[in-house]
Amino acid sequence: MIIADDTPTEVYKQLDLEKYPTVRQYQMPPHSGWFAGRGLAISQVKTEFFLWMDDDFVVEKTTDLEHMVEIIENTGYDVIAGVLEKDDDSWAKFNNFDITR
Repeated sequence: MIIADDTPTEVYKQLDLEKYPTVRQYQMPPHSGWFAGRGLAISQVKTEFFLWMDDDFVVEKTTDLEHMVEIIENTGYDVIAGVLEKDDDSWAKFNNFDITR
């Protein structure tokens, strides 16, 4: 896991690396934003695939990461996305590209 953290210095907390030895946390300038964080995090990726998540994304039991990998391997797409779910249909008004089983 790679974390690009732009939390202000006065509230920033370094992760316990003994408890989370596979996590790499990078302290960025305060409030530098998700765009800069994404660039920093992606520059550190050394694996074939990566999953980009922001701090308000959640992986649940129903999240099918294997299916996402299958899509990449079978279609040749470089980027795919999951679904943002809300209780109402406000997301339905946006155009989207949907691949379903």
